[in-house]
Amino acid sequence: MREPVFNFNKDNNMATCTLKKGNKYYTGHAICHADDLDMMTEKTGYEIAYKRAKINMLRDIKNELKIKKEAYVHLHSLMSKSKSFNPESYENKTLRRQIRLINDDLATTKEILATEEQILREYITEKDKFYKRIRANREKGKSN
Repeated sequence: MREPVFNFNKDNNMATCTLKKGNKYYTGHAICHADDLDMMTEKTGYEIAYKRAKINMLRDIKNELKIKKEAYVHLHSLMSKSKSFNPESYENKTLRRQIRLINDDLATTKEILATEEQILREYITEKDKFYKRIRANREKGKSN
């Protein structure tokens, strides 16, 4: 995976992150909420956009693994229906091993995806709490 490319559009307050893996590009966007314009920073937008691009990439990897698994399972099903099918053959053992490896990769990818989605939710929640504390302190300072 190459280094992420970031862009910030001040006209619409949108941060964009683009990741490249192989010949595919994955993009994440973050638009500053109207209530947060007083706190807007490019760094926060970049962080959220990066996390979203990463999630998009993981979703694509998961979908590719599912397609690959379905193809291998279908192939194995076709092979097993053959009259000359040998369950102890090198080809059968190799194909079954590949299916197991894809299942492992799929399970790992799903775990990582769930973790990344949770990290993004927590990041946004913590950011909102932080902004509320700053606004409360500002209001306290104005009233004194």
